[in-house]
Amino acid sequence: PGFSGFPPLSTGAPPSSSFPPFSGASPPGFSGFPPLSTGAPPSSSFPPFSGASPPGFSGFPPLSTGAPPSASSPPPPPSPPGDAFIVTWALAGELSEWDSRQEAEFVFNVETGLGYTSEVQRQAEFVQVISVVSGSIVVDTRIFWTGDFQDFTNLFAGEGALAYWEGTLGRNITSLSAQSTRPPSPPPSPPPSRPPPPSAPPPPPRDGVSVEAAVAVDFSLDFDGVDVMPDGIDIFWAPSPGCEGAQPSEILGGLQTIDGRQVEFRVLEAVRAAVLCELVGEAAQDPPANYFLDVFGVTGASRSSVRQSTNVNITFDVAPFSRPGDLAKWVPAESDCTAEAVGGAQPVSDQGLASFFFDAPASGLVLCFKFGDLPFAPFTLFSLSVFGLTGFQQQGSAVRGFGTNFSFSGVGVSSGDLARFVSTDDAADCANAPVIGEALVAAGGEATIVFSAAAASATLCYGFATLDSGLAFVAFTILPIAVSGILEVSPSFLLASEESAMLQFSGVGVAESEDRAGWVAAGADCTELEEGVASPLGPFTLDAPSFTFATGGAGFRLCYARGETGAFVLYEDITVDVVAVEDSTHAVAALMNSRVVIPGAALGLREGDIAFWVTEGTECNAGAALNIFGGAAPVTPFGGEGAGTAGEARFLFPSIPAVDALDAPLQLCLRLGGEESGFYASFPRVTLTPRYLTAARPARAVVNVAKTVTLEPSPGDGVVDNAFWTTSNSSCAQSRALTSVFTFRSGSASVTFPTAGLNLNLCVRFEDAVDFALYTNEGVQKDAVDVTGPANTIAVAGVPETVQFEGVGLGDDTAFWVESGEDCGSGPRDVWGGSFSVDASGEGQFTAVNASAGTELVLCYTFADETTASRFSINADVYGLTGPKFTRLITNVPVTITFEGWGVTAGDAAYWTTPDATFCSGVASLNLGGVQVLDSVSSTTFSATARASFQMLTGNIGRKLCYRFGSEPFALFPDFTLNALRVTGPALTVAVVDVQRSIALTGFGMNAADRVKWIQVSSETGLLDCTQTSLAAFGGTRTVASATGLVQSTSLFTFTSPSTALALCYQHRGEGTFQPYPSIRLWAATITGPTTVQRAVAGVSTGVEFTGVGLRRGDIAFWVPSGATDCTAGATAGLGGSFEVTNSPVNTVGAARFTPTATSSGAKLCYRFGAQPAKLYSAVTLDVYGVTAFQARSVVVAEPLQVTFSGRGLSSADTAYFVAPTATSCVPRAGLGGAQAVTITGEGSGQATFTFVRGSGLLGYHLCYSFAGLAVRRYTSFTVDVYAVTAPLASIAVEQTQRSITFVGPGVAAGDQAYFTESEAACDTLAAFGSSGVQVVRTGNVADFTFSLVSAGLQLCYRFGGAAALHPWRRFPGIIMSVTFPADPFANARFSGLAPTGAALGEATNVTVTGNGFGAAVAAEGRIRCTFGGVSSLAVSVSLAAIVCRSPVPATASSTVSFSLVADQAPGDEHTNQAVILSTEFAYFDMSAVSVTGVTPVGTPRGTTEAVLTVTGTGFADYGGLLCLFTGFPSSPATLASAGDSVITCPGPYVSPVDPVEDIVLRLTLNGKAATATSLNYGQYTAIVRQGDPRGNPLGVFDAPAVTLYGDNFVDLGVATCIFVAADGTQSRSETTTIDVAASTASCSSPPLADVTVGTYDVFLSLNGGIDIEPNFFNPVTVQFYDVDEVVATRIEPPGGPVFGGTSITVFGSGFRSYTSSAPGASRQLCCVLENSGACDVVATLLVDAADGSNRVRCNLPVMAVAAAEGAISVEVTLNRGLTGSTTSSGLEFYRYERPTLTAIAPLIGDALGGTPTVITGTGFRGLADAPILHAGAPLEQYLRVRYGPTVADPPTYPILDGSVAQIAPWGAEGSRAVTVSLNGQQYDAIQPSTPVAFTFVGLHAPSIISAKFNAAATTLIVRFDPQPTNRAGMPLGALALCSRVFDAATVALIQGASAVPPTCYWPDDVTVVAPLNFQSAITSG
Repeated sequence: PGFSGFPPLSTGAPPSSSFPPFSGASPPGFSGFPPLSTGAPPSSSFPPFSGASPPGFSGFPPLSTGAPPSASSPPPPPSPPGDAFIVTWALAGELSEWDSRQEAEFVFNVETGLGYTSEVQRQAEFVQVISVVSGSIVVDTRIFWTGDFQDFTNLFAGEGALAYWEGTLGRNITSLSAQSTRPPSPPPSPPPSRPPPPSAPPPPPRDGVSVEAAVAVDFSLDFDGVDVMPDGIDIFWAPSPGCEGAQPSEILGGLQTIDGRQVEFRVLEAVRAAVLCELVGEAAQDPPANYFLDVFGVTGASRSSVRQSTNVNITFDVAPFSRPGDLAKWVPAESDCTAEAVGGAQPVSDQGLASFFFDAPASGLVLCFKFGDLPFAPFTLFSLSVFGLTGFQQQGSAVRGFGTNFSFSGVGVSSGDLARFVSTDDAADCANAPVIGEALVAAGGEATIVFSAAAASATLCYGFATLDSGLAFVAFTILPIAVSGILEVSPSFLLASEESAMLQFSGVGVAESEDRAGWVAAGADCTELEEGVASPLGPFTLDAPSFTFATGGAGFRLCYARGETGAFVLYEDITVDVVAVEDSTHAVAALMNSRVVIPGAALGLREGDIAFWVTEGTECNAGAALNIFGGAAPVTPFGGEGAGTAGEARFLFPSIPAVDALDAPLQLCLRLGGEESGFYASFPRVTLTPRYLTAARPARAVVNVAKTVTLEPSPGDGVVDNAFWTTSNSSCAQSRALTSVFTFRSGSASVTFPTAGLNLNLCVRFEDAVDFALYTNEGVQKDAVDVTGPANTIAVAGVPETVQFEGVGLGDDTAFWVESGEDCGSGPRDVWGGSFSVDASGEGQFTAVNASAGTELVLCYTFADETTASRFSINADVYGLTGPKFTRLITNVPVTITFEGWGVTAGDAAYWTTPDATFCSGVASLNLGGVQVLDSVSSTTFSATARASFQMLTGNIGRKLCYRFGSEPFALFPDFTLNALRVTGPALTVAVVDVQRSIALTGFGMNAADRVKWIQVSSETGLLDCTQTSLAAFGGTRTVASATGLVQSTSLFTFTSPSTALALCYQHRGEGTFQPYPSIRLWAATITGPTTVQRAVAGVSTGVEFTGVGLRRGDIAFWVPSGATDCTAGATAGLGGSFEVTNSPVNTVGAARFTPTATSSGAKLCYRFGAQPAKLYSAVTLDVYGVTAFQARSVVVAEPLQVTFSGRGLSSADTAYFVAPTATSCVPRAGLGGAQAVTITGEGSGQATFTFVRGSGLLGYHLCYSFAGLAVRRYTSFTVDVYAVTAPLASIAVEQTQRSITFVGPGVAAGDQAYFTESEAACDTLAAFGSSGVQVVRTGNVADFTFSLVSAGLQLCYRFGGAAALHPWRRFPGIIMSVTFPADPFANARFSGLAPTGAALGEATNVTVTGNGFGAAVAAEGRIRCTFGGVSSLAVSVSLAAIVCRSPVPATASSTVSFSLVADQAPGDEHTNQAVILSTEFAYFDMSAVSVTGVTPVGTPRGTTEAVLTVTGTGFADYGGLLCLFTGFPSSPATLASAGDSVITCPGPYVSPVDPVEDIVLRLTLNGKAATATSLNYGQYTAIVRQGDPRGNPLGVFDAPAVTLYGDNFVDLGVATCIFVAADGTQSRSETTTIDVAASTASCSSPPLADVTVGTYDVFLSLNGGIDIEPNFFNPVTVQFYDVDEVVATRIEPPGGPVFGGTSITVFGSGFRSYTSSAPGASRQLCCVLENSGACDVVATLLVDAADGSNRVRCNLPVMAVAAAEGAISVEVTLNRGLTGSTTSSGLEFYRYERPTLTAIAPLIGDALGGTPTVITGTGFRGLADAPILHAGAPLEQYLRVRYGPTVADPPTYPILDGSVAQIAPWGAEGSRAVTVSLNGQQYDAIQPSTPVAFTFVGLHAPSIISAKFNAAATTLIVRFDPQPTNRAGMPLGALALCSRVFDAATVALIQGASAVPPTCYWPDDVTVVAPLNFQSAITSG
């Protein structure tokens, strides 16, 4: 599971990490794969090998190439070397699974398992797929193996091999086999057979002379020319790293003195990087020149013994390290390393591995090793023996069955070796070639071998037991031997004769004349021959092998002896058969299927022998067996095979002319043995004469009528022969004769057939014939025909009657009826149906005109070409009805109808069918009264009457009668009609109280004189009592005013009291009582509330809740003006138009929403119930409030604004405020004047005053008005403009120089006036500073100023509207002007920003001034000073665009100070520079007064982008650095909506969905420096919604969650909400949402009642208050809100059950749904509620709809330990476990009854075909009679059932009494069957007596279909019959045949569908038939 597929295998690269890991077992002892000699190892993603390998497996084959090819020029793939094997794998699985990808994976895994993992090897195709065949997956592969032969054998045939390969392939393997196909190719380079030594580390850096040597081999150092190494110094070699502390060592060559410039050393062990040292005194030091030494040696070899003539891999341990280029060879022990190598000098890989091939045995070879460029060095510690034979001696010749002594010599020969001879010349396959002899070798190489077979050339395979790699065979083809013995004797068949027979022996070495042979019978041994007893069967020497077989026998076996004295050995596989046929005989055979006995002593006949007949003188051979003489017939021996048995054969002679031409009898030939033997024998003394017949005339006879029969040609030529006819499926045994045996004389005889039969076969016995011969040819067969039934036919006058005649040979005949006593010669009469045809099936049809009225009719029958004959045993009777012709009744009222006519009797049945019926199906609807059985018979001579009671449940006009006489089929009587009167609807009528209502009723048989009244259904009993007098308040009793046809009537009613419990009582004309119709209901509806005046705001959606009686979803309401007196004017848009009542969970409450657009007072309600006209309810009124006028002028910030309102509904409890035009909702802001109370100044008028603080200037603020207790209305047309100057921040001017200022701000415009003044002066004094005067703002909002004096901190006075004086002068203290001298460094500066604008108490803060023109200031950097409220300090830094100042540490109290820049006077300056004031309100604020108290949202899902946070708190202000700070994440800029607000907004941080982040801590800074001490947690989560439960809920229910959402990682942020989205996109929110973090669930309440309607909603979860929606796992959760009024239960089936429970009830109705979800822990929602418990009493199952479209649920009532009380209980259906508003109120009841008791049944026995009338006696059979549905008219017989064994009988047709039930027994399986009764058709729980009541079925029954269903794939139709075996319609078991053999034409047509091919079926057993379906079949699942 979860496996996603193998990687593509387009390259030799190792598999990706997705390749499944190797998990299979491998054989024990495997230590891992050998190292690879090429390329890099597989990538780390390749699965590690965890298995072992087969025992004896020495490693994988060597790699045949060196380093991997370069990427630039890959070499071509090599041809696979080595042995080729065919390996067959049988893999578990289906062939359909196998494709190219599977094959590629398979090859890859096999290569891996073999160790072929390099790219070169994979390209070389060492593993090739030859074929794949079906069954399981059988894969033939060709594998090339370059390693040891025995290793390959172990790998595929050794212990554990199967488990090893199953693990490697990852597949189940059912079998595995391997065989060799060709000899090996020359050996490639071998791999090591054990893990290699570790790679040597890289040598240290060398700066000097490097020297190499071999261990224990002298080498010299030559210092000639090395002046620094003079003679006389002492040197030695020391281990690395250096000479310090080193001393000479003999192992490293000891201490040597330089003498003559050369020094010799011999090092005794391998060493790496030894250094040359100089010994001075006792201390060693580095010599003047650096020398380094590497000494190489061999420390180990992996093999000490090998086999000759095989590839051998040997791994050498080389020290200090191995490298490419080394060579190894083996030389004889007495030689040095210059000697020629045995096996050649082979290269050694860098892993120490070399491969050798030794073609001859050798002992004690010594290793010579060549390191690099050094000469070969000997390593005498390592020796090698090459095992092999040098010869063997054989003592005497080898003969099959005799022991032969051998003596073996060679290297490695020892006790325990195995010598084996095989009979093949293929020397490469010692393991698999056939073994003909083997033995263990003893000491000295001796072995005795007994050969089991002869062979011209046997090859010796020798296995050395002491070989260190384990036992393995070596083939020695130069020493083949011959094994003597007889292989074959010919001929293998002989005829018995007194003369000697010569046999030809063939074999190996059989020409020797002294060998002897003899024969013994089967089962005997060679004892007689051993004792020298002479007999005709031997012994004889082989030079004259003459034997005499005088008698026959089967399987004589050969005894063989060597020479004259050797013992005999029995060769059981060499046999001779001897056949003898004795005595002369002559037979006569009929020319048909005749049996012929081969008489006499036929010795040795066997199954498989063939007999045939030839003419005299014809040779017996394969071509002589002619079909015209009976052909070749198999011989059947009598009594089995062996001597003394005769035999028989059957022959068919098809050719009459050939037989006629015979001059002499035929002679016998035998072919002995099988077809390949070719041994034919002639027996002329056994002869045969064939005889024949061709016709018997005439072909047909009538039973019991004598016929003269003539045979052609005449048999026997006048000789008396015997004959008789037998049935078509009988043999000629006389016990089966259909007629008596009669004698033919002159070819004719008179024959009488006593019984009928078709295709009767003739049996004839000719003179001298063995027995009767059966003639089945068409001309001889005869038909004996007869009509035998039916004995009595009942017909109905005027109704076509089909008669199925019984008999033999019926077809294309005619028949008619005559009155008893009449002769058939009088001919047919029309009154009895005239003459009618009988078809080939024996079916005929006639229609009698009159009832026979006591006259018996007799059959006259005429077979084709025969005379008419009467059959007095076949009679007919014609029944008929005479009345009544018309019947009228009222539905649900029982009526007794008396029928009259001939044949009418008790037990007849009748029912009423539809007016358009044309035939009677026999199936009657219970709603139409069902099938009723007639009783109370009275009769006269020619007529009888009987009656039956009918109770109709549905109305109809002109129903037709179906009547059944006795057991006859129902017949249609179209002239007999019935009208069933009934009111059918409407189901609900709504009338409005006090409004006259014309009520139209629909139904059947309604008339203008009928009467109607409405009665309240009892609230206590739920019953409708029509005997009550109708109250005037409910319209009284009315006569139907008019009736349209027979289906509708109308009456006028006026109801003065409301009610929803009224039901119809109807009196049909001519009837004395009113008929109750409880299902036809009426609501007298009215509105009672709301009782208080409703208030709404114009333009705002408003909800209203109505109360009353009869309210329903879909009702329409609207408001009309107060002066309206009715509703005729209709709805107006100003009052909200017409609106629908969308929710009415109960009929007393309804909710709706409307949106008025105009104000109004005293509007009245108009309400329309359903389709009724709207009615005015003046007591329900509405006032619509609204602001209709608004007066306000533009205002300047900080200037009070008085606003005047006009409208309807204004009060002093109202409030008003303004919001920015971009605001998304109406939320009051303190900086915008806040929410102000409205002061009422008069009727419909009021006012409020607002002050917009500095910084809140904006154009177009919107009015928000809140009417007391109502929704806030935003008036976008009522706006206010707030003017302000916001820039420039600060300016500087030079005295006497014009300075242009551009003013910025809302409302700033040309024509405004401005001037600068000192801070102390009031603006309205127009005290302009320094002669600058008042300036008019010109186009571009620019004003020009010239100042005559220097000054600092001048403030702006500004008047919007200028000279028009629309607004007063207003001071803007933040707009500052400073005037200075021209030489001031700031004279040309322009300032754009100051940040921050405040510093926290206790913290010095860096303040940055931005702008341009700071060049002079930069030059005067050391003189630039910053002043904060009188405290100055040098600027921190000055640049061209920014000046940084450091504020002092503020005092402990909040305050504002001025902030200015000034340049100190430089030496020589003429003037003191003027301070440039940038702010007069730099704030010192108390950060401890600033806190954060809340954040919205309190969290967001991880990965959310563009999240906006709303932070609430205290002390908020913007000091130029308002930021939200987040731990671990960047800060984000915050926005303060208006000064004084306690709310800011800022972007939230982005958190990756995968980052492990906990909740983030949020703080706030006002100036970008100091942060709040308080903080908030801002949550991060990764929630997901998976499922929801339930999937449905009733509208308007709030005492349980509408839905519970299930998911992962839910968090509780305290603001979770569920959002319900309708199909049209409308959204509503749950009123409460509860999060359970531990369970990760969310419980969502229903949205407000007015916000939802009936329909399906998608439910979404937001954990952060609706800001972010949590993702869903695939589709969103859905919930359906439904109206419980639409959920109706109509009936219960069955209507009752026993008092102890256990009944499975089905409730029918509409609106049923299952809202259970698959969420974990979800409870079942659909339930049955018992006794109005309000709980889920029984879990229900929703079923498919009924045929009439009704919904259905099934509830299994629990079994009760204590029986409940008898009586009715209520049953309702709930869609939500009994939740209020989810349960039906249908008033259905279920009746509990006491179980009935059985006492007896009579009769006790009946026919298994069914139809036996029985009576079951007992008590309590009418226990269900008091069920409510039976009171409503349902017949008791509809439910009571009687069961006979497993077979349930049809419903009773006779009235049910409390003490007895009359029942027609059904079919049943033969034998005694228990009888029981169920009152409800379901629970067969009747109480039995001590001896249970039983009924015995006798005989066989007609097959009964008990099920028809599809298989799981819906590809076959499976029809199952009852357990009694059928005859399968004559179809063979398991064989396909046409479905028409068993199914009728309609069913066959459905199965065949659109296919052109007739469907076929088959029987898997005797009771099941299967029809395979094709895609064109018309039968589909469903």
